[in-house]
Amino acid sequence: MNATPVRISLFRRMLASFVILILLFTLCDFLIFSVVKKHLHSEMVEQNGLKLQHAAERYHLHFERIKSVLFERYTDRDVTNLETQIVKKAAYEQLKTRPIVQDLQNTASQSELYLDNLILLFHASPLAVNKYGPASPEETLGSLYKSGSYPLSYWHEQFERKNNFMLHPAADFYNAKEEAAPKRLIPYSIKPHMASYMLIAMIDANRMQQGILGDASDAQLTVLSADQRPLFQTGRPVPAVDEQVLAGLAAIDNDTHYTVQNGNYYFASKDAGGLQYILTVPTREFNEKLRHLNWMMLLVWAVTVLLGLLISVLFSKRIHKPVRQLLSSISNPQDNGPLHSQIHEFDLISLKIQGLLRDKEDIRGELQQQQSVLTSFDYISKLKSINQELNSWQSIQGNEESFVVVLYELRFRPVSFIDLPINREQAAQSIGEHLKLVTDERFPNSHTFQMEKHQFLSVIPGNEKEQIVAMVEQLKPILDRDRRYCLVTAAISSWFSHASQFGHAYRQVQEMAQQAKLLEETQLVTEWQSSRSAYALTLTQEQELTAALQSGNEQDAVALVERWLMTLHQEEATVLLFRLLAHNISTQAQKILEHYKVEASTSWRLKPLMQQLAECCTLEEYTRTYREYLRAVSAFIREKKEAADPIIDHVMSLIQEHYAEDISLDILAGQLNLTPAYVSTYIKEKTGVNFMEHLHDTRVRHAQELLIHTDTTIQDIGLQVGYRNISSFNRMFKNRTGLSPGEYRRTHLVARSS
Repeated sequence: MNATPVRISLFRRMLASFVILILLFTLCDFLIFSVVKKHLHSEMVEQNGLKLQHAAERYHLHFERIKSVLFERYTDRDVTNLETQIVKKAAYEQLKTRPIVQDLQNTASQSELYLDNLILLFHASPLAVNKYGPASPEETLGSLYKSGSYPLSYWHEQFERKNNFMLHPAADFYNAKEEAAPKRLIPYSIKPHMASYMLIAMIDANRMQQGILGDASDAQLTVLSADQRPLFQTGRPVPAVDEQVLAGLAAIDNDTHYTVQNGNYYFASKDAGGLQYILTVPTREFNEKLRHLNWMMLLVWAVTVLLGLLISVLFSKRIHKPVRQLLSSISNPQDNGPLHSQIHEFDLISLKIQGLLRDKEDIRGELQQQQSVLTSFDYISKLKSINQELNSWQSIQGNEESFVVVLYELRFRPVSFIDLPINREQAAQSIGEHLKLVTDERFPNSHTFQMEKHQFLSVIPGNEKEQIVAMVEQLKPILDRDRRYCLVTAAISSWFSHASQFGHAYRQVQEMAQQAKLLEETQLVTEWQSSRSAYALTLTQEQELTAALQSGNEQDAVALVERWLMTLHQEEATVLLFRLLAHNISTQAQKILEHYKVEASTSWRLKPLMQQLAECCTLEEYTRTYREYLRAVSAFIREKKEAADPIIDHVMSLIQEHYAEDISLDILAGQLNLTPAYVSTYIKEKTGVNFMEHLHDTRVRHAQELLIHTDTTIQDIGLQVGYRNISSFNRMFKNRTGLSPGEYRRTHLVARSS
C-alpha cells in the first residue's frame, strides 16, 4: 500500500520556511562577524604599523638634522681657530671662546631642535665650552651634567673611538649644585677619527617625544641602535625588549611586520641610519576592542532573531488568511464577489480568476481578427512555394476549389519628375486598401493581400474571369487618376483547378505583368504571350557607345541612345526591355569609367541617376534621364582625360596629326628621349590602352567617317588612314566594329535610305 503523504498547512510551511531563512541569515551573520573581526584586527595592526612608520620617519629626520647641526658647529672657523690656539698652548686668557658660546646659545635656543645644551670638549686641554660659557670638563660633565651612566672618564674614552657620529643611550642628567629634577637627555656626539676635540648635543628626550609623537606621545616606543643596544624608550614603562623578541622580529616577513610574544604585539621598523624602532602594544588593547565588538554583535543578533520570529508568525498568519478566503471563493462559485485583502496580489489573483472566462472570449475574438493575417501568410507561402510550419491551419490546405489570380504591379514614377504628397509606402498601402475593398465587395470569398512592396495579389475562387476583367476595367479610371504618381499593371491568370497550382499561377501572372508596354495609363493583361525577355547591345552598338563616351562627346552618346530608345518604342517593346537596355548602357558606362580609372567616390554620384533609370515609366522620362546620365559620364571622362600630362598630350597629338603616316613606338620614344618599353608602359598605365591600340582606334574612326561620307574605294581609304595592306585594314576594322568596311558602308547606306 502506498503511504499517505503527510500534509502540512500553508501556515506551518510558511513559518518553517521563515525559520529556515532566519537560521540561514544567522549563519551569514556569524560569517560576516568573523570577517569583520578579522578586518578589525587587520586595521588595528595596520594602524599601529603606520603609527610606528610615521614616528620612525620623524625621529630619523630629526637625528639627521641634529647631525647636520653638529657638523656645522664642529667645522665652524671659530672652533677650528680655538683648537689651533689650544694646540699652540696659548694662555687661557687668550682663548677666543666668546663667538663659540654665542653660536652654541643660538643653536640651543632653536626650539625645533629640542636641544638642552651643546658641549665642546677638548682632549688636550682642560676646557669645555657650552652655551653658558667656558668651563672645565669636571665642572661641565661632572657637575652641570652629572650622570651615573656618563662619568667624565666615559667622554675621555670616546676620543679613542673611530666613528665620526654616535648616538648615545638616553640617561638622567642632573645639576649637582641644584636640587632640580633630573632631565632625560640623549647625547649625540661628533668626533672624527684622530680629532682632538668633540662636540656633544644634549637632546631633551621628553621635549623631542612630545614634539614628534604629539597625541601619540604615550606610545610605548623603544629605539635600538644598529648593534641592538637600547637607546631610549617613550610612553609608559614596558618590559625590556629581550633577545627572544628581537629574534621574533628578525624572523617576520614583509607582509606581517609584527610578532606577538609575552602578551604583547611588537611592531618593528628600521630607518636608513640603521636605527630600529619597536612599538609595543599590549594584547589587552586588541582584546578589549574585539570583546566590545563581540558583545555588540551578540546583542544585535539576539534582537534580530527575536524580531524575525515574531514577524514571521505575524506575516504567515497575514498571508494564510486571504489564501483561505480565496480557496473558499473558488469552492463556492456562486460567491464570486471580489476578495478584499490588504495584500494587493491576492486581490489581483481574485480578479484574474473572475476574468478568466472573459479573457477566453476576448482571445477567441482576437483569433478571429488574426485569421485574415494567417490566411495571407498561408497564401504567400503557397504562391512562393515556401515550406511552412502552419500544418494545423486549414484555410486553404486541402482546398479543392478552383481559382483565378490577379496581380497588381505598381510602378512609381521617379521622384525627380513628380512631387508625391505622401511617401511610397503610404501610397501603396492606400491603393492596396482600395483594391481589397472593391474585390471583397464583388467577390466575398476572395482574399487580397500585399505580396511585395510594389505588388498586390487577389485570389478569387471559381472561374469568373469575365467578371474579374469587368471589375478591373471599372477600376482603371480610378487608378488612372493617380497616373502622375504611379502606373498600375493588372495581370489576370488563367483558371486553375487546384490549390496545389498556386505557385504556377503566381509565376504566370508575374510573367504576364512583364508584358506591360511603356504607356502612361493603367494596363490590363489577360492573356500570356511569348515575348522577348532578353536584350543585349550588339558589338557595333557597344563600340559606338564606347567611342562616343571615350571621346567625351555627350551629344553623340545621347544621339545613339535616343535612336535605340526610339527603335524600342516603335517596336512597342515591353517595360522589361527598356529596363534591360538601361542596365546594359549603365554597365557599359561603368566599364569605361573603370577603364579610365575614375575613382569610386566620383562615380558614386551616378547612383541616383541609375536608380532613376530603373524607375522611368515613359519615353520622355527615359530620354531626360539618359541625357543627364550620359552628360555626367562624359564629364567624368573629360575631366580624367584633360588632366595635364605633357607626355600623353604629345602622344595623342602625334597620333591625331600623323595617324596616316608610318609611325611607331620607336619613333615616338626617340622624340621623347625615352626607351620604347618605358613609353609603352607609361601610356598603358595612364590611359589604360597601349600606343598601338590608340593608333588603330584613331585610324578606324577616320575610316568610318570616310566610308559614310565619301565614295572613295575601300583600298584608297585604307591607304589614307595609314594601312598599306588591305588585309590589315580589313582585319583591324572588323576587330573594332564587328563588320568589314564593305558591310559597314552598306549598313549605313540602308539606314540612310530607310
